Amino acid sequence: MVRRPEEFHYSSHRAYVGLEQAGLVDAQPVLRHFGATRKAAVERFRLFVRAGMKLGHKDEFYRAKQGGYLGLKNSSQTLSIE
Repeated sequence: MVRRPEEFHYSSHRAYVGLEQAGLVDAQPVLRHFGATRKAAVERFRLFVRAGMKLGHKDEFYRAKQGGYLGLKNSSQTLSIE
């Protein structure tokens, strides 16, 4: 494990804070919730992440209804992979 999220190279966090180019991640839609300028947004995003780290592991963040997928509006929607 790492002490700081920036040290973990397999996370999108590095793209959000500008340490590497965003490949699959579009950071702007997230960052615009944290500030009007990129610099302010990145700093507030870092503070937000650090505050969450202080909470420690929370089981409720990992619970999902059986058969549900993140991003689907209700559990009656399904995904198929062919």
